[in-house]
Amino acid sequence: MKEAIMLTRRALITRGGVAGAAGAVFLWSSPAEA
Repeated sequence: MKEAIMLTRRALITRGGVAGAAGAVFLWSSPAEA
């Protein structure tokens, strides 16, 4: 049970990190284009 929680937490952190990085790149490059 504890392993499942760790895997879920890791998956959420990874997904959040990827989404956060993509959002940061998008917001950072958008004003530069305009």
